[in-house]
Amino acid sequence: MEKYKQVEKNFLKILDKLDVTNKKSAILTFSELWYTLKDYNKHLNKRINVEGTVADEYDYLQKTFNALNSDETFFELYEAPDLWDRIFYTKEDNWAVVVAQNGKILTSYKIDSTIMDTLDKHKERLGAKINKVEVSDEFRQTIKQITKKLRKF
Repeated sequence: MEKYKQVEKNFLKILDKLDVTNKKSAILTFSELWYTLKDYNKHLNKRINVEGTVADEYDYLQKTFNALNSDETFFELYEAPDLWDRIFYTKEDNWAVVVAQNGKILTSYKIDSTIMDTLDKHKERLGAKINKVEVSDEFRQTIKQITKKLRKF
């Protein structure tokens, strides 16, 4: 539980970099929430050009925050070496957002049966124990405020 609280705290701190005063600044600063700009560009390109799951940068931003804003959003801790242990996930939009220990986004993607099969096999192979944790009220309120502003553009 402490591990989760630290990730959430770090993520909320990183969110201060997001400027939601207008659409252009929101798109520009969204990339600063990511582990690296290179990772952001790689994932954005893949979601637009390979998978076709997002239309553009703003759509990617919105889908990421819609997933985080859902009432069904929860956090999973995977207790196994060499396995993601920080993931926000919502069944509502079939979207996941993976966050590193330092609070930066590693990836944001649409969940389909292929991805779920791959993740399940990986978790099973490593013998991962999965702990589901509810996000805090502070997290929900912060994300709700950001999402509300994003929907105005």
